[in-house]
Amino acid sequence: MPNAPGRGGVSAQTYDQSSGSISGTVLDINGGIVSDATVTLVDQDALGERVVKSNAEGNFIFTGLSAGTYRVTVASAGLETFVLPKLVLSVGQTYVVPHIGLPIATMNTDVQVTVTQNEIAQEQLKEAEKQRVFGIIPNRSSVRSHCLVVRERRE
Repeated sequence: MPNAPGRGGVSAQTYDQSSGSISGTVLDINGGIVSDATVTLVDQDALGERVVKSNAEGNFIFTGLSAGTYRVTVASAGLETFVLPKLVLSVGQTYVVPHIGLPIATMNTDVQVTVTQNEIAQEQLKEAEKQRVFGIIPNRSSVRSHCLVVRERRE
């Protein structure tokens, strides 16, 4: 019967109605396509993991999935990682991950500079010598002797 319930519009191809899929499109925050992003799907019930790459249009798909709880992680160089921590997939469900917009990753760099007391003293001496040569700031001993001369003149 061609018009029997459940048969209209179904082709002769057979498919497993119990398996589901998860798909989506990876974009940056400006709406640009992110191809070759690593998309990881973790089955939190069975502790299995599958990895695919987004295609040239930014699309990805995981098929043949059983019902369960999944985590989706999307990563791409130079962009922040997107994590959908809990996605519950029902039997035969086709789930499209809404709006995956990856912002530009922030870069943090720590720089530690270690200087010894000896190195500090050497640099201070070099600066003092420059100041004496150019007459910018008198050194401590010349200031002290100048003060003594002024004091002697007053007495």
